[in-house]
Amino acid sequence: LVMKLLLDDETLFRNIEVFNPDYVPEQFLYRNGQLNALASCIKPALKGARPVNALLVGPPATGKTTSIKTTFQQLSDFTNKVIPVYVNCSIIQSSFRIFSEIHKKVFGFLPPETGSPLTKIYDSIFEKISREKKVLLVALDDMTMHSDVLYSILRAHEMYNVKTGVFAVLPRNHKLDEKTRSIFSPQEIRFPVYKSEEIFSILKDRASAGLYEGVATKAVIETIAAATSEDLRFGIELLKNAVLEAEGKASRAIKEEHVETALSKMNSSKKNMDIGEDAKLLLELIKSNGNINSGRLFEIFGKKSNVSYSTFYRLLNKLESLGLIKTVDMEKGGKTRLISATSKNF
Repeated sequence: LVMKLLLDDETLFRNIEVFNPDYVPEQFLYRNGQLNALASCIKPALKGARPVNALLVGPPATGKTTSIKTTFQQLSDFTNKVIPVYVNCSIIQSSFRIFSEIHKKVFGFLPPETGSPLTKIYDSIFEKISREKKVLLVALDDMTMHSDVLYSILRAHEMYNVKTGVFAVLPRNHKLDEKTRSIFSPQEIRFPVYKSEEIFSILKDRASAGLYEGVATKAVIETIAAATSEDLRFGIELLKNAVLEAEGKASRAIKEEHVETALSKMNSSKKNMDIGEDAKLLLELIKSNGNINSGRLFEIFGKKSNVSYSTFYRLLNKLESLGLIKTVDMEKGGKTRLISATSKNF
């Protein structure tokens, strides 16, 4: 057909994996300060001492996970004295599975799922690390329910004479219990939201790495960056979907109409997603009250919905992860936040 410009085996993507959420770019932009801070935490481990524990703090899609993965990859290439283990706790949710992942990194294979009690796996991990005089560094990403795991890793030195450290990424306003925080004593590394010009530069870099030349013009990337509203993850997904729209229309380049269609579909998908009645009510209150601090918001919300304070913060985290609201810490430690709705529709 005349309109079929793209053959079945043709694509506008040079490498579509560049647009996946877990992709680690070769050139990681605008996070040198955070990478240097993580490297400083690791430095004592290179001399056989305990690494400095770290808590990575910031809104979703600000580079926390990528910073850890980038640092761990460089560390693995540099030395075998430190064993870095990355665990995504939103996927690997039980203590048994977390220590199984650590076992896999230490031994090269997973332990049996049955017949191996957690205590036996724990013993085998730290006995081997002790024999080999290595340092264990575990990253617990999106950690919500695993204070016991963090505590067990950091207290291993008492029984096995090993050096261990933890890098933790907590959802916004998730607090560690006092016992765990006292032994953790982390260095806080903050990740601010990306500025508009930074988002444009990152999207341009992704387009260069993942698309063929000429597919995404500067003007198109500027349009996508403008629609991103501080949420880099959304911008990368929008760029990918705009390319898919262009392919579907047998075009060899993204046009403004492809971006508009992709954006419309993504917003429609969010509207159709069931986030629950409590989350919808909370979002409406945020929209109607403009910039509002978290304490006052909970006071208003509590009069309309019978939920606990912890559920209230879980709902806030959910709305923020969807890019529907943005928050700014009003004091050190993030106990009080200024909350407002974004321009994205739901």
